[in-house]
Amino acid sequence: MAGFRLPCLKSLAVNVSGISARVSAGSQHLKQFKRLQNAVHPRLMSSTASSVNLSSERINDNVVYSRHEDCFIHTQTVVQRFFDQASLWPNHTAVECGITGRKYTYDKVRMLARRFGSSLVRMGFKKGEVLGLVLPNLPEFPITLLGAAGVGMPVTTVNPIYTAEEIARQMQNSGTSVIVTIPQMADTIRQVASMCPEVRRLIVVGGPEEGFVSLLEMFQDSGDLFDDNIEIDQFEDIFVLPYSSGTTGLPKGVMLTHSNVGSNIQQVVHPGTSRLIQTTSSNVTDSFQEVYICVLPFFHIYGMAAVMLTGLDHGAKLVTLPRFESESFLNCVYQQHPTMLQLVPPLVSFLGHRPDLKLEAFHRLHTIFCGAAPLGPAAASKLIERLGKHDLLMQEGKL
Repeated sequence: MAGFRLPCLKSLAVNVSGISARVSAGSQHLKQFKRLQNAVHPRLMSSTASSVNLSSERINDNVVYSRHEDCFIHTQTVVQRFFDQASLWPNHTAVECGITGRKYTYDKVRMLARRFGSSLVRMGFKKGEVLGLVLPNLPEFPITLLGAAGVGMPVTTVNPIYTAEEIARQMQNSGTSVIVTIPQMADTIRQVASMCPEVRRLIVVGGPEEGFVSLLEMFQDSGDLFDDNIEIDQFEDIFVLPYSSGTTGLPKGVMLTHSNVGSNIQQVVHPGTSRLIQTTSSNVTDSFQEVYICVLPFFHIYGMAAVMLTGLDHGAKLVTLPRFESESFLNCVYQQHPTMLQLVPPLVSFLGHRPDLKLEAFHRLHTIFCGAAPLGPAAASKLIERLGKHDLLMQEGKL
């Protein structure tokens, strides 16, 4: 996440002069620092105070280093890491549908991911073949993602509001062999399959549905074909293939390895990025659990990495919403009392201007992420003031 902490802007402006003093007078670098200082000052009134010590000990050869320790970067695949972390809090709720209340514990997610992966192998799929997820945010999304990736199958995630032609193009471009979807999209995915001869199987969350294998049936697999010792190079083998529109032309596939995504997760959970309570095997209790309201789409890298996978790495409860609707979103907030909110600028404005917001539902909130588009200082300040939480850590950046 390429972001910055709004409460730190005041200290940043104060320290710009100290940084610029280390640059030779009249140089182009000094002019750049002056422009930065001028850009920062207009935002000072919209930020809350925070002390950030950019001391000379953290500046070397005109490079400013973070006051925080380096991120911990592990050498596991994303799936191995999840399995290890899930064993720390097996009975905690991992994911819950915000509409129906359907939920799975961490132990259940781990077990069903293994069964799903084993069932794929039993169907004849092999490492390197691509699985397509055409799903809204559902509790089964991380199960199918981790299950497929665990047997070496890269996963390409698809916007479920795409037309059949748009989905088919992504399936063809990514070389997808099997598609997972919901009953409401069955007719669309049948059209996609008719345009994509490489697609050999269709799977539906629910069922039965003509021409589809039921995910519930796959969950009955013994799991014996899930190989924990499968050879996956976390630096080379692809974990996910999300498609980004970029700036021009048609959507483009982005090949992200296990190391790419795993490192990004560790950046998000780092104490310098958020105020997540670092959960360990010694402090897991029934009285506390981080709670995320998952309204940002999992098919997008923001929702996938910074919300879903980060939450699972940290033992959070993920409350899924298949789409944004104001009442269902607010009901989830009021019922679940989130500890962290991952937003986009329109959602920041929505909350900041909602006159009937129940502020007591935010008493556990410690961090807000805002990404996907620039966040104006007025909208950020309005939300902080509306919530009455001036110690709130707000991170803004492009994801």
